[in-house]
Amino acid sequence: MASKSSGRPTKAQAETEHFLAMAAKHRAEADYFKEQAAREASLSQLTAMQLAATSRQHEFDMASNGLNRTYDFTGSVGGLSSEMAIQTLYRWARLSGEPITIRFSSPGGSVIDGFSLYDSIKAIGDQGIKVTVFALGYAASMAAVLLQSGDTRVAAPNSWLLLHEISSRMGGTVSAQKDDLKFTEALNSRLFDILSERAKISRKKLMARCARKDVWVDSTESLKMGLVDRVGYV
Repeated sequence: MASKSSGRPTKAQAETEHFLAMAAKHRAEADYFKEQAAREASLSQLTAMQLAATSRQHEFDMASNGLNRTYDFTGSVGGLSSEMAIQTLYRWARLSGEPITIRFSSPGGSVIDGFSLYDSIKAIGDQGIKVTVFALGYAASMAAVLLQSGDTRVAAPNSWLLLHEISSRMGGTVSAQKDDLKFTEALNSRLFDILSERAKISRKKLMARCARKDVWVDSTESLKMGLVDRVGYV
């Protein structure tokens, strides 16, 4: 009669099972390290992308108008636009004495608000800060006057200046209109004082040329008249 099995694995079976278990463990470890390597590679790629993006943003920020102290005055001269420019320019002046550039591309606007900005730019210049003003496209009416505020006045080759007398829409009583007319004439006189201060044309001739009409002058003529110091770019 055959003897019954004890039910316990033989030595060979035990060694086989141990080998299989170790092989499974090594496969699991290998899979774990592969996953870790893939994760590290993914994190490394993400970090490189973030560094590249940060570098591009830094380069963009370094090229910004704010860091390069260049102010673009576009649109009409008014209370809000003048005040925004004044606040920015004074902030830059308080930060350092580095040069400031103001680019004008404007149809002009309010004379009083324009005077506020004009005097602010002149005050910054009086602090020893070099201010370059640049006509881009056009500096019309009050903007042409503001162009006279800088230490260096530059006109882009294809830019235009518009010169004319102050326009006024008076109303009310005759006496009120007379008072308004006196004030308007005073403002008009002051504008031509500023325009002719550094010009190569006399104040009298400049006023006569602008009497009762708009006068558009290109960059070349602006230079000949002494309303800009050079034609070119900034």
